[in-house]
Amino acid sequence: MSKIKYSIQRIDGCNSIDKYSQQRLDKYWAKASDGRYQCSVEKAKRDKTAAQCRLIFGQLINRTIDFADDYGIDASGFVELLNQDLPDGVPLSKELVKDYLYKICPTFNDKGQKITLSKMTVRQASDWYERCRNKLAAKGILIEKLSEGARNVSPD
Repeated sequence: MSKIKYSIQRIDGCNSIDKYSQQRLDKYWAKASDGRYQCSVEKAKRDKTAAQCRLIFGQLINRTIDFADDYGIDASGFVELLNQDLPDGVPLSKELVKDYLYKICPTFNDKGQKITLSKMTVRQASDWYERCRNKLAAKGILIEKLSEGARNVSPD
């Protein structure tokens, strides 16, 4: 174990570390060998808020379903790219759209693992949204751009 990354929050002039980060830090030091260690501190980028996640999913998924309903696109037509056999006439669901979008526009963490919106950074989430918009547009499903204000929704 050569590297650890954790977060500390500074509130009213006092530093605070959450329980999970403290446990990871304690575990790191318990296993650390003697020697010289280097530490650095930088201001963290703001995480996505729950409001940003709701907006991204609400705008992307709900608009996709609305568009499909307006133009008579059923589930079999929608997942044609995945070569899945679904009976005609099955309406789109939020789960189906979400699963489909994660498959056609995967996002990966630093370890190469697929991640969902809840684990994405603000930048990753915005990029994922744009990739989804482009893939859907190629199929004739037009979704609005994510506004700058939506990219920076204030915390709940």
